[in-house]
Amino acid sequence: EVQSTEVHSTRSSQRGGSKRGGSEQEGFERGRRACRGGIGTRRAAHSGMGARTYRELVVFQRSAELRRRVLALLATSDAHADRRLCDQVRSAVRSPPRNIAEGFGRYNPAEFAQFLDVAIGSLDELDNHLRDGVEAGLFAPEPTAEAIRMSAGCRWMIVRLRTYLRREAARRRRPGRPRR
Repeated sequence: EVQSTEVHSTRSSQRGGSKRGGSEQEGFERGRRACRGGIGTRRAAHSGMGARTYRELVVFQRSAELRRRVLALLATSDAHADRRLCDQVRSAVRSPPRNIAEGFGRYNPAEFAQFLDVAIGSLDELDNHLRDGVEAGLFAPEPTAEAIRMSAGCRWMIVRLRTYLRREAARRRRPGRPRR
């Protein structure tokens, strides 16, 4: 079993977080610390320009890096013994970058936010599958714990981007405000 100190920061356990990771807010804090640098929209908004392609979004870059690391973990583990779990992990880790790219291409904040909902669900599914793999002895605890930390960081970034997009969509829907 993955120990809480391997998956979560020591600070979290000192604050009284449970073995599962404490409150949702503590999970967001861990994710925020795990992914320094922002989600990509804050700096763009202040500089007067936004991302021109999905590949420019930091959140896409981090989720693509997570995908590379988890696929490498699968290649170096005994996961081939459980083909179904392996296929589910591959599917779950490929979904976030795919949904970020597709949502970005819609050019509509509300629709983009819906695609981010799917990406968040896939990251939660990935977290579950990685923990199952450790419990079954298919994945080594240390590299899996790092992948789980990266997943939590990506999740935090996606939640922040989704919050921004929903706020922007609501702002655009308000009556009396000119549309851009």
